[in-house]
Amino acid sequence: MVLTLPEELEEEYHEEIFREEEVKDMPYITTAERIGMLENAREMVLEALEERFGVVPEDVEGVVRGQKDRDVLRRWLRLAIRVGSLEEFKREVGV
Repeated sequence: MVLTLPEELEEEYHEEIFREEEVKDMPYITTAERIGMLENAREMVLEALEERFGVVPEDVEGVVRGQKDRDVLRRWLRLAIRVGSLEEFKREVGV
């Protein structure tokens, strides 16, 4: 006995199968790789600040090194490039 789905459900079924196959094909990022990406993002923010303003104060470095959200670090990198002073950067990130 063969079960036949209505056309709209059959399309939905095929789309779901396709989505599942895409997920299986996605590369797995290990914890070590994630940590490495975070550390790289932190270093980029600190390098940008050092290049623009000289020595980075310990309080700023501590906040940057403590950040665990890569999207926040990406925003901070743009901010470090854009702000006019280290004090402005500190105000924006809440240091």
